[in-house]
Amino acid sequence: MNQGLPADQTSYENAAIVIYCLRWPLMIDPQGQGIRWIKNHFTDKLVTLRYNSKGYLDRVETAVRRGDTLLLECIEENLDSILDPIISRNLIRQGKAVKFGDKEIAYHPNFRLIMQTRLANPYFRPEIQAQTTLINFSTTRDGLEAQLLAEIVAVERPDLEKSKFEVTKQQNEYKINLKKLEDSLLARLATAEGNFIQNVELVVTLERTVNTALEIEQKKLEAEKFSQQIDRTRELYRPTAIRACIIYFIMNDLSKIHPMYQYSLKAFRTVFLKAIDRAEQNEDLRVRMENLIDAITFASYSYIIRGLFEEHKLIFTMQLLLQVN
Repeated sequence: MNQGLPADQTSYENAAIVIYCLRWPLMIDPQGQGIRWIKNHFTDKLVTLRYNSKGYLDRVETAVRRGDTLLLECIEENLDSILDPIISRNLIRQGKAVKFGDKEIAYHPNFRLIMQTRLANPYFRPEIQAQTTLINFSTTRDGLEAQLLAEIVAVERPDLEKSKFEVTKQQNEYKINLKKLEDSLLARLATAEGNFIQNVELVVTLERTVNTALEIEQKKLEAEKFSQQIDRTRELYRPTAIRACIIYFIMNDLSKIHPMYQYSLKAFRTVFLKAIDRAEQNEDLRVRMENLIDAITFASYSYIIRGLFEEHKLIFTMQLLLQVN
């Protein structure tokens, strides 16, 4: 998995849907988590375009002709009707062209459209919902907590986070290889003719396949044990991620008090990482954790409180006190 996405199950599922969905994906992405992952993943021929920007329709046409992967950012609830044939893939001329306004343009088979909205609770026309795959990338508590944990471990124990990434990659490779071997084994048995026991070549091949599968399974078990050891060490840093997660969602809920209070996750992450750097060092991990929690709480509180009206500062402070204790 590419960096930029919270490491929880929902995030993996969302990423898989974006890659493999049959209809064009439409991401609900108020915090920008999904769009950051898209830009990291689709590095080749990715065209990023802001909806309703000057001349954006000309760039859409160029992307369709060239077969680019087009990321249409910050779309609104009501989309230009000129985009409907592209969104619905209403192709003409045996799939070689598409209607675009008052003209027909060549449709490249490699063209790919990804749409993103920053609206937290949008309402799209029923036909848009039917023609696209809606994917909710809104930040969840578990997802943000997992992401912040990964970031603090990457700072405090970069060797640990690197090992975690490598072990996860190995586990995925082992699962893929095991699946390939199982499929190969079943295919050979299904296509075997006559008495396969007397087919020496087939028996030798099957025996080799089974031995290889057993070796991979053993490596997979060893990797899982090592992964569990890494996770136990990473869990020691979870209290800092929990505290930061609590503060973020209190901050995010301030918009319910006044619509002016709009904070980005990117800005909060910057405050979070700076607080880690400024926290007092200590060889005792328990003391270091206390220093980190204090530094993160103070830096976040200072960042948020200076942007609030006087009558709302006490509300935020009370929410923070009630939820962290």
